[in-house]
Amino acid sequence: MLNVIPTSFYQATTLALILLSSSSAAASERWPAQTWQPGQDKPASASQWQPLARLDDTEAHYRLCALYPHLKDSYWLSIHAGMLEQAQAMGVALISMDAGGYQQLDTQLDQLAECERLQADAILLGSVSYRLSEPVKAAARQRPVLAIVNEVEPGVVRSTIGVPWLAMGQNLARQLNQIAAQPLQVLLMLGPVTRGGNAFLSRGLKSDLQPNVTVIDALSGENSLAIQRRLLRQYLAAHPAPDVIVCGAVCAEMAMAELETRGLSVPILSSYFSHAVYQGLKQQRLIMANSDQMKLQGRMAVDLALRALQGETLPAALGPEILTVTPATLTELGEETLSAADFRAQYRWQPE
Repeated sequence: MLNVIPTSFYQATTLALILLSSSSAAASERWPAQTWQPGQDKPASASQWQPLARLDDTEAHYRLCALYPHLKDSYWLSIHAGMLEQAQAMGVALISMDAGGYQQLDTQLDQLAECERLQADAILLGSVSYRLSEPVKAAARQRPVLAIVNEVEPGVVRSTIGVPWLAMGQNLARQLNQIAAQPLQVLLMLGPVTRGGNAFLSRGLKSDLQPNVTVIDALSGENSLAIQRRLLRQYLAAHPAPDVIVCGAVCAEMAMAELETRGLSVPILSSYFSHAVYQGLKQQRLIMANSDQMKLQGRMAVDLALRALQGETLPAALGPEILTVTPATLTELGEETLSAADFRAQYRWQPE
């Protein structure tokens, strides 16, 4: 991979100190990571990230506030689980709220105001929109605001924690190219195409496809089983079955059952991971899925928020490695992707 070059010697020196050594870091733990530049197509730079050691009693007074688009599926629940795990390990308070969906901008802004009312020291924002409203920009002038998973417009947040979704799409394209022994017609069902990272993912996938791999249609709709099922049924009523379907995790869960009911054998790839995707791979009903190691993203988010509060310069974007998971490699999947199957959201956590 090519390195992402920091914009100044000072940033390069600071980032190297964070990545390689820190007097306050936990010497026994390092997280495989990548740093990258939001809004640019440059390849990410692989690194080893050393998290902070637990804060002492004089430092552990911080209150973090996490805002999620929703906590309806195991993707965002796993992000939340990682944040909660790291907040507990560090002895800092964590307040969590979810907007209920990507269309709930007003709700997220109300929750942002609640974070401010509760005097949160830093805000971890899983934004429902790429463009940021004035209340978010005002909050970022008063305290560290960090973007979680979803890229946002430049110049506002202190850092972005997540993976480049352009690379998530490119990873799917590599898998499609590998199985395309003959011309391949692909149906995309990525979810709400203008929300989250789907626009970047779609661009990365399409840009890296071989000429014999063709996207024949792209269906867009909210990530609910009912909406995704309706989209697939409408498509199959009017068209022959595609050679391959590339889905989001909710769509993949639906498509496995829908295609089996119809007696159709269509390979399915999932653009991101969930508990249902895990079961689909285990049962060999899916052929491949991306994992952007959601739990580890949550842990990284808390680590960077605390670094920001201690005055450190942060990388523009930090995230885990993107994993390519197939039925053959499923047993190699570590504990940094999914929350426990019985995990439930904990909206308030306060150290004793």
